[in-house]
Amino acid sequence: MKKAFATSLLILSAAAFGTPALAGQTRASEIIFGKAYDDNVIAIQSGSLTSRKDGFSEWSGSGNDLIMRRAQAEVSADSSLMRSLEARGIAVHNVLSVETAANGGKVVYYR
Repeated sequence: MKKAFATSLLILSAAAFGTPALAGQTRASEIIFGKAYDDNVIAIQSGSLTSRKDGFSEWSGSGNDLIMRRAQAEVSADSSLMRSLEARGIAVHNVLSVETAANGGKVVYYR
């Protein structure tokens, strides 16, 4: 009984919010879950562009500058990664670090 209820609840919520697997993303699911990108890239914001008191100051140092330059060079060299970041409105000079996930996708940290 509980399993049937859970299954029906899942189906109803998927229909109401429009999961990408079942149909195109609806406005409600975009508001609740955020915009779904189907490009195997995860972008994580880790600081503000205007304030250095929010943790970005940790990135200012010679070792981290090298990490940032390498990450920005990697993004610039990969056209699909560039398109993914452009779709999200992230400029290359705001990229802090890029990691490759176990599934081959990219995790981009940006400010």
